[in-house]
Amino acid sequence: MKFPTNSWDFILLKFLLDKLPRSLREKFESAHRAEEIPRYTQLTKFLAEHCQVLEAVAGPSSKTKSTPVSSFVTNAAGCPVCKESHYVSKCSQFLKLSPRERQAKARDLRLCLNCLRSGHGMKDCPSAWACRSCGTKHHTLLHYEQSSNTTPKPEPISATPAEPDAVPAPQSEDAPIVIMTSRANRIVLLSTVRAEAIDARGNAFPVRILLDSASQANFITEGCLRKGGFRRTKHSATVLAINEARAATTRGLTSLVIRARGRDDTRFSIEATVLSRITSPLPNDKVEVQPWKHLKGLPLADPEYFVPGGVDILLGADSFVSVLREGRRKGERGEPDAFNSVFGWVLTGAVSPSVQAAPLRSFATTLESIATSVGRFWQLEEVPEDASCSDEDRRCKEIFAKTTYRDPSGRFVVSYPFVSDPPTFVGSRSIAVSRLRALERRFKSDPEFRAGYNSFMRDYLDSGHMEVIRNPFPSDGHTYYLPHHGVYKLDSTTTKLRVVFNASSRGPDGLSINDTLLSGPKLQQDLLAILLRFRAEAIALTADVKQMFRQIWISPEQCNYQRIVWRFSESDPILDYLLKTVTFGFSASPFLAIYCLLQLAHQYREKYPLAFAALLEALYVDDVVTSVRTVEQARALRDQLLSLLRSAGFELRKWSSSHPAALEGLDPQLCSQSMLDFESSEDQSQKILGLRWHSQSDSFGFQVNALGRECTKRTILSEVARIFDTLTLTTSMLGRIPRSPGPESAQHHNGGRPSLEIALPSFRTTCQYQLGVTSTRSPIRRITAPAGFILAIWWPVRCGGRALSGLFTSNPELSLPTVRKPLRSRRRKSYRSWRSIRLTRYIHCSKDSLQSRKLAEL
Repeated sequence: MKFPTNSWDFILLKFLLDKLPRSLREKFESAHRAEEIPRYTQLTKFLAEHCQVLEAVAGPSSKTKSTPVSSFVTNAAGCPVCKESHYVSKCSQFLKLSPRERQAKARDLRLCLNCLRSGHGMKDCPSAWACRSCGTKHHTLLHYEQSSNTTPKPEPISATPAEPDAVPAPQSEDAPIVIMTSRANRIVLLSTVRAEAIDARGNAFPVRILLDSASQANFITEGCLRKGGFRRTKHSATVLAINEARAATTRGLTSLVIRARGRDDTRFSIEATVLSRITSPLPNDKVEVQPWKHLKGLPLADPEYFVPGGVDILLGADSFVSVLREGRRKGERGEPDAFNSVFGWVLTGAVSPSVQAAPLRSFATTLESIATSVGRFWQLEEVPEDASCSDEDRRCKEIFAKTTYRDPSGRFVVSYPFVSDPPTFVGSRSIAVSRLRALERRFKSDPEFRAGYNSFMRDYLDSGHMEVIRNPFPSDGHTYYLPHHGVYKLDSTTTKLRVVFNASSRGPDGLSINDTLLSGPKLQQDLLAILLRFRAEAIALTADVKQMFRQIWISPEQCNYQRIVWRFSESDPILDYLLKTVTFGFSASPFLAIYCLLQLAHQYREKYPLAFAALLEALYVDDVVTSVRTVEQARALRDQLLSLLRSAGFELRKWSSSHPAALEGLDPQLCSQSMLDFESSEDQSQKILGLRWHSQSDSFGFQVNALGRECTKRTILSEVARIFDTLTLTTSMLGRIPRSPGPESAQHHNGGRPSLEIALPSFRTTCQYQLGVTSTRSPIRRITAPAGFILAIWWPVRCGGRALSGLFTSNPELSLPTVRKPLRSRRRKSYRSWRSIRLTRYIHCSKDSLQSRKLAEL
């Protein structure tokens, strides 16, 4: 073809790639996605490394003696059991036998007990495989348990089971480590329970616990630790498996309190070692629920034992003994045994033998790669797509339009959008009473909690938002009782304790009221869009709708679905109450509340144009977060919002602004505490949509806890990754680290050295007046220049379409030719096409005309 030999790379690469399986091509493309055209040498190197991996997982090569082996040659593989054309290991008749019967059958047929083939004995078997259950020289289908009096040698901190594959996998830090195994031809239930852990604020949250008498320590997952806000202390240990194989490295130590669900009298404290993950989902497969007679009427510790699920906490041998109680129910063959515990009856043992060999599942500990933990730093930014309105969402709006009206005072009266006809419920009151008694047991140990709870309920009653049912009529099923509990919100400036009503509580019929409701469409604006608008103008303005849900009435015929039981003192009788307003905890409540405000804005858009725009673009649930150009506009917007919302019974409070003059003439009781202390020397801050906003300096800040460990590059990156930062303001902090993180440096040895030269000051970014945003996207991840040009124009335009009507620019000499270039490159096509088609119109603007031209929304 008259090509120079040094340019044959792409030809050889194409021919060889076409010969490879699709899975290999995808792996190769993924490994070299940052390059325009990979080289042929890279492909050969990739294939050589892949072959090495295959050799590693294939086990030892079958090195046999050179002794000739005689065998008979046939034209087709014949099964000696059923005479069909398949191997013995696939024979259904053979698989129906028990392992002992299979072994006897194989001996009668003179088959090798290791490979189940004829012509040789087990001693001369050329196969390198061994039993996957015990590792000895025989076929896995012939394995059965044998009694043994051998006492195993104790191991250092031993965790239990994992998930071995059909072939031995090479050991790496990402691979599960096997500790205890189960037979492959059965589903084995391990001892799991459903319980509750008490978080750092004293609230209970559900956890799933594995009871493991073979472990010398307790374990907790990283996710459960964060969810509970438990304090972590520095602790270094290695979890060892059988034969002293290293299973995982611990991530600290913590103390916590767990209890049985809804029972405060079963509390006990444990000390647990932190791991990234404890086990794969248990059980390994969904178990068919059967009416086992010996389990009839028993309160199970894990009612959903048959559904595979994750494990949050592992209780070792020490805690295992303390939770057991007297009582055992032994099942027949193929049925689990039941043991009594403080959590209820725990099921364990093999169930319903399977004809086919199921994949092995048991407890495992895996260690995630460090590169995965910091991978988010070099992932390309994405902007979520707008979700289309579904049929259920449209139906929800139709129900709202048909049933909603306003009472004489102007307040909205709404109805919950049920999926079908008004549902019926059974036994919800008994559950609510049980939860109330459990709550009262906590009141005894925490009088302050009782006082806060009583205060909240008293305010609910005095406001007319609930009333006592003096003569409860007999239930016809169209009633539902809501269990409730208290939640502390320490950063709240008004109500520290809030009562949350649990509309997801299921009764004996397995149904909750949330199961019968339509949730409605998402109505609030994107969080990023609101924050960008908040930073767009010079005068920032924020406010909060007081008790937003409680200002909307529920239609009287539906109030019976909002019953609760309560008493202010244990000496009082338990009374039934009726909640009369939209209740926090119902899945449809956010939709109803926000849609009421939007309908109010549309109804008075001519009279209150500024308030109309603010409610449509700057409302996030019950927060109004916006900005305007002048103080006069801020005052006009403030007055319009107050008048509009008061007409429907809503009250805006906690007013705050970056300019004190914007709030002149406003009742001080409606102002935020930070505005009342505006003249103080200390810069007050308040929480705005997950960020700390300093009104005096008009800047954002982040509250970060002090590091409880050595300050290194790795710990800094770890802390930054935990910050909720929608605007990616902390990205500039990465520049303070001497060496930028990347995939190749994630596991570099320098990552663990102390970084004494790195300081972590109180980081703030000032909110600036902007009409346009210039994007110079420079991601840490290495990408090609054309992809970077596309990202530089696509990202701000996508944000602009969702957030601002201002103008976003990029360098047209670089970006536009790349976008308009035909999609000839196979490697660029998938990346560029879906972004390029969204850039529907390009407008060239000079610097003098930036304020007069707008980019069309996408």
